[in-house]
Amino acid sequence: MKNMTIKKLKVSKEKAEQFFHSLEVLFPETKAFLNGETHWQFLVAILLSAQMTDIGVNKATESFFKVMKTPQDAINLGADKIYEFVKTINFAPKKALYILHSAQLLVEKYDGVIPKTRKELVKLPGVGMKTAGVFLLNEGFEYAFPVDTHIRRIAQSFGFTESNNVDVIEKDLTEIFPKEQWLALHLRMISYGRKYLSARNIPETVEDAWNDLEKNVKNFIAV
Repeated sequence: MKNMTIKKLKVSKEKAEQFFHSLEVLFPETKAFLNGETHWQFLVAILLSAQMTDIGVNKATESFFKVMKTPQDAINLGADKIYEFVKTINFAPKKALYILHSAQLLVEKYDGVIPKTRKELVKLPGVGMKTAGVFLLNEGFEYAFPVDTHIRRIAQSFGFTESNNVDVIEKDLTEIFPKEQWLALHLRMISYGRKYLSARNIPETVEDAWNDLEKNVKNFIAV
């Protein structure tokens, strides 16, 4: 089978603005889905969130974060005590070790300060490109548009990309939408995917996706 060349889609500025403002109507408030008062806590929350619900993570970290605010706190606790706090999390034993080893690396190499680039962040155990991107975007350290299953599904459904590669999808989205919209749009796209465009409810065509969005906005306003 011959390799297919992915054609870059052209999305008008008007269409991009329509999409952004439609989601702004549906989700006027934007707030990070995971809790964390310090940069370290938020990074740990993201690390724990893999194959977990946000509610499950926030419930587990509620008591954990009362005693674990810095990397040094994690080192002082040790793997066993960290595990006791996060044992309700999927893959808790492995994630407890990720937290401890990341804390140790931060203290030893970075004086306990979390690096502010993806290149450095992915050196931490358990931190991949998506985790790093979510952290940097939400904490305001770097412009990024990390792609999860919701972002990918919506980007494809609305014709923002034809790719299935997360790096290409991120590039396509960042070329369509201005930087100042990325954080709010990222959170709203995830919310839209969870509420309106789930994996079981994927529109058959791009036109259907846009029609559904218009209908959802009208129904929301009518309530």
